[in-house]
Amino acid sequence: MDPTSERDYPGIGDLRLGLESWEWVYGKTPPFTVCIPRREEIKHNILLHIKKGCVSNIECAGSDHTVAGHYLSLLTQGLQGVKFTSDDIRQALDKLGESQISEPTWQSLLLDIQQALQLS
Repeated sequence: MDPTSERDYPGIGDLRLGLESWEWVYGKTPPFTVCIPRREEIKHNILLHIKKGCVSNIECAGSDHTVAGHYLSLLTQGLQGVKFTSDDIRQALDKLGESQISEPTWQSLLLDIQQALQLS
């Protein structure tokens, strides 16, 4: 008997595909938080909260919330709901980097996130 045979084990192919799916492998991961330490102008850390394998929330921890608030809103719009995979996060960050915002602080923040997640 072949354990991968549909004839011997009807439905085994669908079961295998389900267990290999992103939703099963990553979507079942317990919630966790990634802390991205900041340097330079913004004196706080960015916290990426991951739930069911996707970015569920973004917040900052630190002292300079006036500067952070604007960037935090943009990060949330660009990353919330994105799958926490290298390709998906990199693609979302690239889109954010191509936005109208060319401020050095914004570009530095995006670069820090890429480096912290080892995407660059």
